[in-house]
Amino acid sequence: MSAASTDELMAPEARPATRPLRVLWVLVSFHPGGAERQTIELIRRIDRTRYEPVVAVLQDEGPLRSRLPEDVRVIDVGLLMKQSSIPRWLSRLPGCGRLARWLVFSHLLKREAIDVAYNRVYNLTLDLAWPAWWRGIPRISVCVADQLAEIHRYARIHPWLSWHFARWSYRTADIVAANSRELREQVAAQLQLPLQKIEVLVNGFDIGELETLSNEPIAALSMATSSSVRPHWNILTIGWLNEGKGYLDLAAALDEVAKTHAGWEIEWHIIGTGPLAEPLRELARDFPANLSLRLWGAIPNPFPFYRLADLFVLPSHSEGSPNVLVEAMAIGCPVISTNCPCGPREILQEGEFGQLVDVGQPSQLRDAITAFLASPDELRQKAVQAKSHVADHYSIHTTTRRLEALFDRISPQ
Repeated sequence: MSAASTDELMAPEARPATRPLRVLWVLVSFHPGGAERQTIELIRRIDRTRYEPVVAVLQDEGPLRSRLPEDVRVIDVGLLMKQSSIPRWLSRLPGCGRLARWLVFSHLLKREAIDVAYNRVYNLTLDLAWPAWWRGIPRISVCVADQLAEIHRYARIHPWLSWHFARWSYRTADIVAANSRELREQVAAQLQLPLQKIEVLVNGFDIGELETLSNEPIAALSMATSSSVRPHWNILTIGWLNEGKGYLDLAAALDEVAKTHAGWEIEWHIIGTGPLAEPLRELARDFPANLSLRLWGAIPNPFPFYRLADLFVLPSHSEGSPNVLVEAMAIGCPVISTNCPCGPREILQEGEFGQLVDVGQPSQLRDAITAFLASPDELRQKAVQAKSHVADHYSIHTTTRRLEALFDRISPQ
């Protein structure tokens, strides 16, 4: 196998005369993340009489793999690159990793007789754009974040060339989808795309399943609760640990809240991994005695944390449409969020279902958290209304049917 050429390894298979539409879903891995969760939940609910899902994953690892239906075939792209002579050779050369993936995806699309391809996140759009264009395979690429920030973060060539290649990658998609109206407008402006080319496809959630998951016991999970002697508050944040998620702003805000309210015991719970984990641990050593930090890392089922938390805070500087905000609302947890681009203002309906504060303003986070801890009833009432709003507007079943209609629109006749 290791000596086989790419063409021999990926010879096309015969295509049945009639079969469901074969959809290639592309993922980075099965580790917990918003894009991974959303893609897998869509696959779980797609109409299998009409669509046959095939999953291609760059790294076949992570706990979310168990969420896939057992009969869904998973193709390990990383393994194919190692087994194919030319991609294996290219992947060893500096700056040629994407070229190697292009070759693998190009042959994979042909071998698997793929009818339509679907991907989320910026890097996967770049990986899939040329192979799908070359093979003439219709493609839906979903934007989930600020595209200029993504270009800057992942640029391996001159930023001007990176922007033009990103623009070409999205222009050649048959449909570009954004998971909020605000992000749709932002992407159109940033990449100079026609607004009519971009569809809004909101993230979907199964409220009943989230409720069930939120009631599952987790052995390591313990959250103290308030007593008549000393109020104890559990504050939750979830996400990738980097500066763009605003964790340092929230750390500064909580530090001030704890210092000015020595009678409150505050426990800050963070679920997620990333480069800011160790700096946050260092920062927590200087917190006042009544403020503690618990870093839980990546957890496949975070939903019991939403149920047990008193308050969920999203301090991000930018988003696309934050899943964690909708998840907190779906479980009935009160929320405070920055009014960052894009998503929170739209999800919270201008503050009707939670509190919005300005981006990068620890003092506003401090004041909002203090007001909630002093008098939580108003935000708790908003949380009750928010739960109904999520059920009405963010149903995974509605989102799945909408995606199926998009597949039908672009599929070969």
